[in-house]
Amino acid sequence: MIHVVLKVNNVTRVYPVATPRAKKVEIRLARGAQDIGAPINGNVWRIGNPQRGPIHVGDVVHKGEEVANLEAMKMENAILAPFAGRIAEVCVKLNDVVQEGQLLFVLE
Repeated sequence: MIHVVLKVNNVTRVYPVATPRAKKVEIRLARGAQDIGAPINGNVWRIGNPQRGPIHVGDVVHKGEEVANLEAMKMENAILAPFAGRIAEVCVKLNDVVQEGQLLFVLE
């Protein structure tokens, strides 16, 4: 991984670029009934919700509670818990780019 730094109109931006030697990132898909997957392609903008704060492994969520927020084309899309349960695994990090169907959370 290398970082390319560009300065345009006095705004400096850093872009990570994967080199041919960079390892491929494995993308897990949501397949089971307890998996919460991404409904669209986008960026993980928030994990948790504003009232509760961040969600971690072991936290209990209720049906319909916002567990994450994806940003795509400057629109926010709330990801809601399909049923009440305990978070067994958080599979993404903040600012990750996700694909449609990619695994976000596993509920118990």
